[in-house]
Amino acid sequence: VWQIPDGGITRTMTESVVDLMNHQRRVGIVLWHPSAQNILLSAGSDNRVCIWNVGTGECLINFQLPELVLSGCWNWDGSEVLFCCKDKTIRRVDPRSGDIEEEAIAHEGSKGARAIYLKNGLVFTTGFTKHSERQYSLREI
Repeated sequence: VWQIPDGGITRTMTESVVDLMNHQRRVGIVLWHPSAQNILLSAGSDNRVCIWNVGTGECLINFQLPELVLSGCWNWDGSEVLFCCKDKTIRRVDPRSGDIEEEAIAHEGSKGARAIYLKNGLVFTTGFTKHSERQYSLREI
């Protein structure tokens, strides 16, 4: 993680502020917590999710999901995380424990789906049908 100066980047940055090392494979998703300072979520190709305290470089919570994470989204207050996985499943997870609270089928198509929390608490998803036609859905989770 690098600290970008207030005036912007004026030279090549070679020194990181903190190195976050926990995943066994590449990291594909990095999400800042919406309300807590210095809290970062990372999801890697090893199906592991890590919630970091960036200030100390410590992995606070580390849990594994059954399948590769394609997208992730915090809810508006940061009390839940939503993941779309390669097995076409949406998973709602408690970020404090790593427990899967709810699962649902996202979209039937083979292309990856995405899901986001809306401010009113609903979940908006986008994906594809079996025939690769775009689909949208609005759900209560």
